[in-house]
Amino acid sequence: MLHLDLHPMNVILSPRQGVYVIDWTDAAAGPAGFDGALGYVEMATVTLPDDSSTSRIGLRAGHVGRR
Repeated sequence: MLHLDLHPMNVILSPRQGVYVIDWTDAAAGPAGFDGALGYVEMATVTLPDDSSTSRIGLRAGHVGRR
């Protein structure tokens, strides 16, 4: 099963439930490893704006997953 939209905003880190992936609307069958490769290309080529909203999101995501 492929997610086909795998990026950090579709991954939830929860102290209670651990790591889980949301937004499966584009899911399909396909070869193993494709999601990882597609996610890598998406994250390697995206440019994020340097503003306080993305900084806060990153800090929250980093904080939630730590114990």
